[in-house]
Amino acid sequence: MSANDKRKQKLSAAYDVSDRAALLESAKKDAGRRSSASIPTQALKTSMTAIEQRVVELQNQLKETAFQKIDPKKILDSAVADRFPWSEDTEEFIALKQSIQLEGQKLPILVRPHPEKSEYFQVAYGARRAHACRLLGITVKAFVQELSDEELVVAQGIENNDRTDLSFIEKALYARSLQAFGYAHSVIGRAIGVQDKSNLRKLLRIADAIPNEICHLIGSANGVGLPRWSALAIVFEDRQQAAEDAIVNASASAAWQKADSNGRFEIALKVAQRSAHKKSASTNKRTIVFFQSGNGDKIVKFSEKVKSLDFSIDRSKGEGFAEFLRERMETLISEYEAEKGEKQ
Repeated sequence: MSANDKRKQKLSAAYDVSDRAALLESAKKDAGRRSSASIPTQALKTSMTAIEQRVVELQNQLKETAFQKIDPKKILDSAVADRFPWSEDTEEFIALKQSIQLEGQKLPILVRPHPEKSEYFQVAYGARRAHACRLLGITVKAFVQELSDEELVVAQGIENNDRTDLSFIEKALYARSLQAFGYAHSVIGRAIGVQDKSNLRKLLRIADAIPNEICHLIGSANGVGLPRWSALAIVFEDRQQAAEDAIVNASASAAWQKADSNGRFEIALKVAQRSAHKKSASTNKRTIVFFQSGNGDKIVKFSEKVKSLDFSIDRSKGEGFAEFLRERMETLISEYEAEKGEKQ
């Protein structure tokens, strides 16, 4: 038996389903499954071994409890969003809703009793299926399990990596959200399927560098991985305001409106890098002013840049003035501070 066959067998056992192939076929119809590219970085691919271990841990719990039928109004979202917001008018959600309406809900969702609201539940995975049932006015098939906060986010990771793998930036933002909620890096790694600590740090660095609003403006960008997102993060780390302004302005263009999420990313990277180059060029510009003596000699040269102001004295023509200035420098500073204080 191949490693892939063994994995399928484990997942089938975990959900107590004898025909895994049939279930996956139903899942495709049920979810209107999107065509998404996995992260194009080998080092960031999901470690299935770790996920399988976690699935096996939940196996006995899932077997002990048959799915229940729950009023979807009683099911609330997880506290930590694991993917970009979705809307009811997307092709994916419309297909999902139609599938459930015509064929019923094939795959149960996973929920836990809500930790703060009695008689309510919190979704671990299957939020879109629950919402589709809510709109259709039918009950939701759901496994109900007592899950800790850690188990909840790991369960989200199991589902995402097995069925609808998150894009690179979705994983990065999800990781940052989990970090903000106080989860340890070991838990975050299991939740998003990234076991290598250095790669997890890269995801978090990128999520910290690029404003959340810009990420959502671009979208999930399923075909864009670590190298390109890292390039954009570098621009934001160096020239955040210039890059942000450039991307916001570009988002109003016709090219942006016509582009898909991957295309929007390419536009964003291009205009951000261009703005950074322009900013760097303007930063290096300087203004030079000469101060002359009574006979017209250029004695003092002021060189003014964005972040500095330097002056120099031509020794051949103004050495005496330089000595005059040196002797009176402290007095001049005191006079300036006194005058400034009076004005304040």
